[in-house]
Amino acid sequence: MNALSLANLDRVIALLLPDNQASKRVVEKANLHYQKQVHIFSLDALYYSIVQGQDTITASSVSVAMVSEEVEYRDEVELPRNQVINLYCQCGWSSADKPDALLLALSNSQTVVSAWHQNSLIGLGNAISDKALVVYYSHLLVLPSYRNMGIGREIMKRLQSHYTDFHQQILLAIDSAAPFYEKLGFKYSHGVRAMWIYDGRDIDAAQKH
Repeated sequence: MNALSLANLDRVIALLLPDNQASKRVVEKANLHYQKQVHIFSLDALYYSIVQGQDTITASSVSVAMVSEEVEYRDEVELPRNQVINLYCQCGWSSADKPDALLLALSNSQTVVSAWHQNSLIGLGNAISDKALVVYYSHLLVLPSYRNMGIGREIMKRLQSHYTDFHQQILLAIDSAAPFYEKLGFKYSHGVRAMWIYDGRDIDAAQKH
């Protein structure tokens, strides 16, 4: 059952706080689709809607083709603060807890590729490099409602295009994401173990998403 079947309405909308994951699940089960981020009553909110005649549309059918054609990719390290924080919050990344450091880190990256739909930031990836031999891809995020549409793959391909001749291209992948990166040419290291100083909260968050 979708939201339109509950009443004789032409349109149903929902406004959600960006970090309200429970409400997101409810409206998405009712077939409302994310449209954009809005600012209302001094709050940032996520705008979801469904219109008459689209009650059978799902993100895995018509939306995939339509959105894929409408996505705009940009190469720029300076990004709007509120939209960046919203993206990281929705993806469950702890970097959102340090917004000033996060924005500085992105602006200091050598390359940032961002994805946009209807002027809303829906994904991004960045690369840190010594500009000669080694590049490290540290972030790749896509809003949950826009996943499985090829957006993350396109972001990575655009990032990699800057470093095709580099000696090493490096990233850290959670277990469930490893097959995705293998399709982009990455392989498990042999005789080398990834090591870090980090509390690992993002690993648990990523597995939940």
